Amino acid sequence: MSYKIKIEKDRIKFSSAHFTIFGPHEAERLHGHNYYLSIEVQTEALDTLGFAIDMKPLKDVAYDLSQKLDEYILLPSENPYLKITKTEDQIHCVWNTKKYSFPIDDVQILPLTNITCENLAYWFWQEMKPKLPKIIIKLSVSVKETNGQESIYENVI
Repeated sequence: MSYKIKIEKDRIKFSSAHFTIFGPHEAERLHGHNYYLSIEVQTEALDTLGFAIDMKPLKDVAYDLSQKLDEYILLPSENPYLKITKTEDQIHCVWNTKKYSFPIDDVQILPLTNITCENLAYWFWQEMKPKLPKIIIKLSVSVKETNGQESIYENVI
C-alpha cells in the first residue's frame, strides 16, 4: 500500500531562455518558455492523524528551486558542442559559428548535456531529493514547457 501526493500550483513556474543543441551543425534559435513544474511524492503510510506528508514544505521546495531558474538564460555545461567561457562580467559561448555573449547575472549554467525538459526534470529531481523528508520513498518531477508537452523524471529515493 502507498499514498501519492501531487503538487501542481500556478506559482511553481519559471520563465527561461535556451537553445537546444542537436549536434555540431544543428541547433534551435535562442528562445524562451514559461515552464511549469509539478511534483509527486509517494509514501508507504499515513501518520496518526491521517496525513501522508505536510504539503507546505513540498510546495516551498518546488517554488524555491523554480525561482533559481526564473528569468535566466540556461546553458548546459556538459554539451560537447558548446564552449562556455567567463570573464569578469560576461558569459561567452560558442556553438558552431554562432557566438553569444550575456551578462553574467542573466545566466544559469547547469551541469547538463542540453537544456531539454527531460534534463530539467532530472535536474529538479536531483536538487529536491536531499531536501525532502525521509518518509518519501519515490519522487516524480514534471517539467511542462507548453500545454501538451512535458517530461517526467521519476525514481525511488
